Amino acid sequence: MPIGVQDHSQGYRFDPLLHLPGTSPYFDAIGFGLEHTAPVGCNVTAASYIVRHGAIYANDDEYEEYIKPFLYKLEKHRDGWSGPLAFMSKWQSPILEDKLEELTPSGARDAEKVGKHLVGRYPDLAPYTARILADKKSRTFDTATNFTRGFPHSEDIEVVRILENDNRSMEPLVPHKVCDNFNKKPGTKEQHKFIKLYGSRVSNRLAPFAPFKLSPKDVVGMQSICGYESAILGERSLMCAVFTDAEWMAYEYHWDLKYAYMVGPLNPLSPYLGFPWLQTQSELFDHIDKHDTPGAGWPDKQRFFLSFTHREVPPFIATALGLFDSSSDAKEQFPTDRINWARAWRMSDLIPFLGHVGMEKMTCDRSGAVGADGNTGTGEGTPLPIIPGRTDYQGANLLVFVPSHTMTIPNLPDPRFDNRVLIYDPEAIKTALSTYFQALSKLPYIEASDIVYPSAAGWPNITAANFAPLGKNETVIALLKHLPYLRNPGLPKGYMIAFGTFAIDYSAAPFTEPLDGDAAEGLSPDQYEDDEEKMKSWVVPLTMSQDQYSGCWWLLDTTDGTVTEWAHNHSIEPEVDYDDNDPRAWRNACGETRLLGELLTEWREKFEGLDWVASSEKVWDEEMNAENHEQLQRIIREHGWPHDFRREECKKALLAWDEEHQDDLYGA
Repeated sequence: MPIGVQDHSQGYRFDPLLHLPGTSPYFDAIGFGLEHTAPVGCNVTAASYIVRHGAIYANDDEYEEYIKPFLYKLEKHRDGWSGPLAFMSKWQSPILEDKLEELTPSGARDAEKVGKHLVGRYPDLAPYTARILADKKSRTFDTATNFTRGFPHSEDIEVVRILENDNRSMEPLVPHKVCDNFNKKPGTKEQHKFIKLYGSRVSNRLAPFAPFKLSPKDVVGMQSICGYESAILGERSLMCAVFTDAEWMAYEYHWDLKYAYMVGPLNPLSPYLGFPWLQTQSELFDHIDKHDTPGAGWPDKQRFFLSFTHREVPPFIATALGLFDSSSDAKEQFPTDRINWARAWRMSDLIPFLGHVGMEKMTCDRSGAVGADGNTGTGEGTPLPIIPGRTDYQGANLLVFVPSHTMTIPNLPDPRFDNRVLIYDPEAIKTALSTYFQALSKLPYIEASDIVYPSAAGWPNITAANFAPLGKNETVIALLKHLPYLRNPGLPKGYMIAFGTFAIDYSAAPFTEPLDGDAAEGLSPDQYEDDEEKMKSWVVPLTMSQDQYSGCWWLLDTTDGTVTEWAHNHSIEPEVDYDDNDPRAWRNACGETRLLGELLTEWREKFEGLDWVASSEKVWDEEMNAENHEQLQRIIREHGWPHDFRREECKKALLAWDEEHQDDLYGA
């Protein structure tokens, strides 16, 4: 059957509800792209899940620190709201102060839906579920009760409420509640520092529309309301549209930072607090192997086990397993003066309401199965996947998936980055480019429709066979296949995305099938080099310069995700060189090396501050032509930039200016 043509963007829209650690309504995260079903030849014979409770009206601590102070100010200033905040004059908070931390009606409905979802995943196991565990809090017990309604035999399921730590029964369920050394303070200082940084910028942007000066914590309170109100009402809160995509990414980051210190890899207690649940489930599976019953008071036929807990526990377990971890201390640092785009620790995917961690026990018929080496198995001596660092799970047959790395050996400390160890993260590259393109579309320049996104299968033209003339390795091909691009609107080289610099679109001609090798070489700095100086197979240009002397070719290195400027007359000479035998020594003949996310943030701020001004075909700065630069700045400001911007009117005015200054436009 032929593959149907699909829309280039696949309907992509940034959704803030997918970037709210701890307050997102439930969604099914993409994860690592693995199938939910068991591998061919295998059957799931037991499964255990630990589930966070459903949507609540608000977390008590967050409400007191961020939301309540904002609501108090709102009641004193009902007039004077305008622009994107005009709705605030009549808006009423749905958060009921006397019901904080109680399950909402939509939370109850979502619990039943997720229950049905898991019943559908385990149709052979779910019918024998007779007992479910929950801790003593009403929100977990009520979630468990509503969850059972997703089972056909819900009236036969007992929800056991764990009230005391008898026989250490609370340790797998709420380990932090029985650990005297655990508290929620770690990360607060760092979190507040970052909130002050980004919240102040948001406050300044919203100042023309608010009757009082929003504090950074007010900004966090409003963003928190987006998640809670959406979860309470079961529909998207008006508050969600107030903030830009970049501001939502900053909100996500400050919570990721906090959770990393409090319940994640930056807290030495975390793996110990995640281990009790893993150990308990391992023993349960082992008992089933040996005795054909789960033991420990469970019904004899039960093979699907559920426990309901709080937001802290899934991160403990993930940390114990090494999930959401790049295996690099340097990469997982959480700076407070910028977003670490390359981080693996992203809690939006793990702890939305009803977020969960699951463990499965499988039996596999190895006869005829094809192994990783391409050989068929014999059914004997076949190694089972295990949790990294653990070898004493006996017959539990745990199947735990961890992120794979593209490098066969660890990177060396990078002398251009204070000897940090950098690791390639393709998801961070995709996010950085998408975020930057979306920011450009807010200018009177690039249209949002010019940003194109691949389907789940990737761009069909980007294959090893079609791209063979480029001499790139499989890591480069895999990255390019799934990147967003900017479509050329008919300009000679497409859109300028920085001064003198154009984005390369690998999904379009000359890279369409069959690839035009000669034309493709014209979109690479290799055209200026001898054969010995050609780019490495693991390096690929993301941008091209206007010519050999102005603009920049930024070369992405897929061993560590950095970008290096190809050298020309105006390149910034790096202060540090690599050793001659270092695989990164090719950069010694180039300009500076940067982290892609930081470079694109720097460019975005130049546009937002009008240090760079884009007209229809060119990006201007003061050094290039001060008079034209000032005229363009004035036109943009006259159209309300940045707070009350009339984009379409401004774009028409800039086009008219271009018509009057054709000699300047092409002769500069």
